[in-house]
Amino acid sequence: MFNKIKKIYAFFRSTFIDQRKYIYLNLELDQFDNSFVRDNEGLNIHLADISDKEKIKADLYPYFDNQQNYFKQYLSFDDNDVLCYLASKETKIVHYFLVFKNAKNSPLNKTRFKTKIGNYDRAAYLGNAFTISSERGGWIVLQVLSVIINELKISYNVKNALVLVHPDTPRALKFYQRLGFKRVY
Repeated sequence: MFNKIKKIYAFFRSTFIDQRKYIYLNLELDQFDNSFVRDNEGLNIHLADISDKEKIKADLYPYFDNQQNYFKQYLSFDDNDVLCYLASKETKIVHYFLVFKNAKNSPLNKTRFKTKIGNYDRAAYLGNAFTISSERGGWIVLQVLSVIINELKISYNVKNALVLVHPDTPRALKFYQRLGFKRVY
């Protein structure tokens, strides 16, 4: 019973309290600076599909915390508007990055930013990203993000990418700003 109350509180907090704290950023995809991208030898990046589902469960789920547990619902591959990019080393998946091709149909629509989404031409929402702890610091996110932005521009005709950053993660804010993301809210 206590765990159920704890989960309800965590959901309430993330939905109604924490979302007010987020910093909203936008990137015009033509402005993306990929000069920071470093090649990570042996990293294989691909767009996930249903055949990856069991491998994701085996390789990533054991590392998930409450935030990633919430995003499991988007790893079901039931929604064609959600893209999941995976990064693997050798035979193990070490990273995922969720992308919502249409920001209007994303979790952003449940935040205070929903009234502003329409201001961005053909916008995608760069959702949750996760790297297992032993692989952090290896430039994986940057490499995956470079692939994502390239594919959003070419394959999906997306013009803007929106992202949320929690103020408790100043390094994440600096990371995105260094890539050309601008604070919008």
